[in-house]
Amino acid sequence: MCRSRRSRRWRGGLAGGAPQTGQRIGAAIGAALLMTAYQVLKGPGSGAAAAGVALRWSLVTALMLLAVALAMAVRSVQDARDDARRADGEMTRAGDG
Repeated sequence: MCRSRRSRRWRGGLAGGAPQTGQRIGAAIGAALLMTAYQVLKGPGSGAAAAGVALRWSLVTALMLLAVALAMAVRSVQDARDDARRADGEMTRAGDG
């Protein structure tokens, strides 16, 4: 294998690690947020009923975070499609001239 192939693969590994790191940070923030919501709503020394209410609101918070993440993913896909269409249009116009 030539040296340039090895270096390309190595750079790909670094670039592939960035999204994974972002996902791990996002998961850690999400877990911390849900535990904080649960502990705040449950309160110190509360009974089983308060724990049930806190659990329900923590799940609602999780669903809201999931909805925001889904909306961001859809928006990202739409932006990528728009960029691809613009690039195709520019290439077509450049080829016509």
